[in-house]
Amino acid sequence: MKNLHNLIKRSNLTPFERVAALVRNNVHKQKTGSDLLNEAQLHTLTQGWSARMGEANEYNRYLEIARLENSMSIDATTFSYKAELSVVRHQRVLSYCLQNLKKTKDLEREAITESLTEEECLQFALAHTYLEYRDTLHFFTFENLPLEVRQDLALLDDSVGFSKRYLEDEVLLYEMLKDGKISKKDKDTLADTIFSRLYHEGIRKMRGGAERDGFMIGDFFAELPLKEVMHRVANDAGIKWKDKDEEKLLDDIQAYAQEKDMSMESLARESLHAWLDDGLFTEHFVPLFATDRHDTWNGDTKMVHTELFSIWYDELEKSKKYFAGLFSARKLKRQEVEMTILGEKMVFEIITGESLYLCREDAEFVRQYKKQLELMLPFSNFACFIDKYAKPIRSYRTLCEFRKLGKKVSNTFDVDFTTRYDEMIESYKEEVKLLNHEMRKLTDVATEHIYAKADEEFRYGIRITDGSFGFDLEEECEMPEVIERYEEEFKKLI
Repeated sequence: MKNLHNLIKRSNLTPFERVAALVRNNVHKQKTGSDLLNEAQLHTLTQGWSARMGEANEYNRYLEIARLENSMSIDATTFSYKAELSVVRHQRVLSYCLQNLKKTKDLEREAITESLTEEECLQFALAHTYLEYRDTLHFFTFENLPLEVRQDLALLDDSVGFSKRYLEDEVLLYEMLKDGKISKKDKDTLADTIFSRLYHEGIRKMRGGAERDGFMIGDFFAELPLKEVMHRVANDAGIKWKDKDEEKLLDDIQAYAQEKDMSMESLARESLHAWLDDGLFTEHFVPLFATDRHDTWNGDTKMVHTELFSIWYDELEKSKKYFAGLFSARKLKRQEVEMTILGEKMVFEIITGESLYLCREDAEFVRQYKKQLELMLPFSNFACFIDKYAKPIRSYRTLCEFRKLGKKVSNTFDVDFTTRYDEMIESYKEEVKLLNHEMRKLTDVATEHIYAKADEEFRYGIRITDGSFGFDLEEECEMPEVIERYEEEFKKLI
């Protein structure tokens, strides 16, 4: 502040220095309610000097930049208040309707149908729903098998009619081991796949504990119980395991890892690689394609396991060709999407809702998608209503763009104008977070409605994008008109 007073004492101030001093005084006044400079100093900076040739134009240009930023700040503040109020209102209406589900349908009939077109509602629903490709491929293949084959497969894994995992694991093992040997690359892939089933970083974070809290050993990979992997780790480490308590075993392995200054992950991976070299899937827990047996935990199959797998694999290849034909003929569209599950980012292949809706193929998965879409439309329409009138993504983008322009002016005068915009952005984000919380509830209600009100059980379950109708503020959208106008004005001056 002392430097500013010293600066004004000079008689040869440049037009930029004069305006910069006025800007700093104005910023100080906004923060404290009082001027930093006295009346005499303000007079010196404004009327108390004679501009030389060209100085008046330069002075006015910098002054106009400051005035334009001030005008933008007022517009941004007004916009922020309106945008935040809109989100709060819609969040309250949604919360009320979720507590009184009949009101959701009333609102849809009274308000949504009057303000939204059927096309808008349908396009919103199609953009936010899909079928997961690998699930669809699995169920399609399963349904095309003879009844006796399906019954035998259900003895091998009682969830095979509703989960793809078991047979996908068996296919992976077949494609890696069918030649009687396994490459180093495939070994690494197999070890990674098994470990990803065994350990979940997202669960560890949810539990807020040590590394051992991310281990889930009650699952399977093909015929391999994952607890056997940790038994192998204990055996390789020489850990004496007496009471057969798996949770206690994890504690012992963690203590051993800490003693050796290692991670449990590295111990598990070392044991997996060593076991793959020492009979895993060749002598121990042999996969279906190499097993001439009938027995299972649930009873004896009519066919030997190797024959069952061969029938499954051949039918799976037929299904892949069928879907490849639909994709190449553009009757269906497949695309990759990234989702976060238990804190971990994963990539999935989906069949888009729009392509399923337009598809004229006489297929059960197409029929089931359309039936479920019809059941969830009242809830989807409500989400569309909020999207259109609250405009969370567009409003957030507008505030961020205001901040970018404020940053340009900050760089010009070496004064931070961004704090006020940061406050607006953070406040708005908090309100959208609450709105998203209610939108996730709307997703749950829509899903429950489909399965509670339907007169059939849907094997091809409709999915809602990223688990909710919520608003991802990082999503791109068109540049708002008010921002384009200010950008043009600043471009003329800076």
